[in-house]
Amino acid sequence: MKLPQFGIKALLAITTLVALWCSTLTAYTGSDDIQVFIWTAIIVMSGAAAGSYSGRRRAYWAGFCGAMLLMSMKNVFVYGAALRWTSTAARALTIFLREDASYQEPIIGNVDSTLMLIIFIAASAVIGWLSVFVYDQCSKAE
Repeated sequence: MKLPQFGIKALLAITTLVALWCSTLTAYTGSDDIQVFIWTAIIVMSGAAAGSYSGRRRAYWAGFCGAMLLMSMKNVFVYGAALRWTSTAARALTIFLREDASYQEPIIGNVDSTLMLIIFIAASAVIGWLSVFVYDQCSKAE
């Protein structure tokens, strides 16, 4: 399978979003809002890509967007992954990286959401590739 290619504009936009997300790990006022905006932008942009492309790319982005949307709504649906271990991992990672105990607590929630976003993006990418596989199999059957 051929990997997607990105232009310089897309790489700059992705780098900016990653840098902006990393800035939220300091837990400044409004950092939760920035995380929600970036999370929403990922879902909406993948949906726009699914609507804009055709063929295999549409299958990938539709699978990615659908998976990302469903996993992001894990508190709404009963069947979603609980990911209870991410809060424990976030706490351990924050304690490891920050020696100042008084400043650890506000950061733990943002580290937790960062771990969940990484997991959701990876899982959505896998589901996107599985969607391409299903698309290819259906195309061969015709």
